[in-house]
Amino acid sequence: MLRLLCVLGLCFAGNAIAQDVSPEPPLQEGEAIRMDNLGRIKNYIPDIFWQHREYFFYEGMDLKIGKLLEDYGPSDARKAATETYAANVRLGREESLEGYVAGDPFPNVSPDDLNAGIKQAWNIVYHHDAMEGKADFYFSYWAKGGEQLPIHFKGEGWGLRLARRTDRLENGGFVFSREKRMGAGGVLVSDPFDYRGIKVLGYRYLDWEGPPSEAKDGDAWAYIPDLRRVRRFSRAQRQDAIAGTDFTLEDFGSFQGVPPEYHWKHLGTTQLIAPVDSQAKGYPFDENANFGPTGFSLANDVWDLRPVYVIEFEPKSENHPYSRKTLWVDAQTHWPLYSAAYDRKGQLWKLMYHVRRWSESPTQPDPIAGQRTFFPLCDVLVNAKTGTGNRIEIWNARATQLSKKKIRRMTDVGRLSQGTR
Repeated sequence: MLRLLCVLGLCFAGNAIAQDVSPEPPLQEGEAIRMDNLGRIKNYIPDIFWQHREYFFYEGMDLKIGKLLEDYGPSDARKAATETYAANVRLGREESLEGYVAGDPFPNVSPDDLNAGIKQAWNIVYHHDAMEGKADFYFSYWAKGGEQLPIHFKGEGWGLRLARRTDRLENGGFVFSREKRMGAGGVLVSDPFDYRGIKVLGYRYLDWEGPPSEAKDGDAWAYIPDLRRVRRFSRAQRQDAIAGTDFTLEDFGSFQGVPPEYHWKHLGTTQLIAPVDSQAKGYPFDENANFGPTGFSLANDVWDLRPVYVIEFEPKSENHPYSRKTLWVDAQTHWPLYSAAYDRKGQLWKLMYHVRRWSESPTQPDPIAGQRTFFPLCDVLVNAKTGTGNRIEIWNARATQLSKKKIRRMTDVGRLSQGTR
């Protein structure tokens, strides 16, 4: 395991941030964490989350320490793609991405690299995923004090990559020849009644890898049943709040933005615990799951110890709602684990963290063997200014294997108004 971490550039001696100093004795697999021994994990969660731990940990919680620095490395196909193509990947004008085909764009980023932050950001947006997946979701709103508000959304979401795929390398990594889209995704709302039937379809174009001054990021369309029409809106609105929440499109998974639109800094490496292989049932299998008195706790679960790198961005645009955002990212898989966003005055605004499940876990529904990736299961966002927030439960996320014919139908804007998919 130590050799694996050193290959990742994460031998932890001499790290630059205070959390790198581990307490004694070290955490043990299977160890139970309660409120009376909560200090055991103080150095294994980000400092800013510890300062606001009343949102996340509570009397009666049942947190177990899971696997310690487990190998959650990617599939053999992903590894082969990285080995084959990474040498040709480089940063272009305005920190754009050039020469990328598939795999990790920038494996083994050195902390001493002056471009470490932007390279790690490109690794995040091209982390290893299932390439085709769907999930039912439950989006809830929470008032200060743990009261769940009546407003909520239920439905189905899906996403797929149309390019940069390790299973389509015979076609250059593309699903379709002459493809201009990097990926597509959509949402179908089933509840509440007033919103039932709303459908959203979005594209992200390959142009987004280019210089921001020239690139076209994406487009999105929504079918509104009451209007019986499809309306187009720009993904440039990704920094706006969604449906009365504190979430923006960029906030999902902690970062869904365009890397060159920010100034990036590498802050260091550390080890943190996080629920990366959830053993909880959750929605829709357990609609009465205990998320603590605030509604924001994921402590009733198993939290693994993970190698982490820490990066921070500052938006280049003065119109962006954030002055900066810090991300704590799983160093082996490039999935963000935690993030903290600050308003234009530099005050803490949002805390975000995530539950995921390992694709090879025996508790994974409808498994497809050999995926070797994490599936998103729950995103939590807390507004640190107001004590309010949101929870998105997507506990039955699963991989799919679709035909080209099915993919064409799912990504056809003309079909948005033609019933459900």
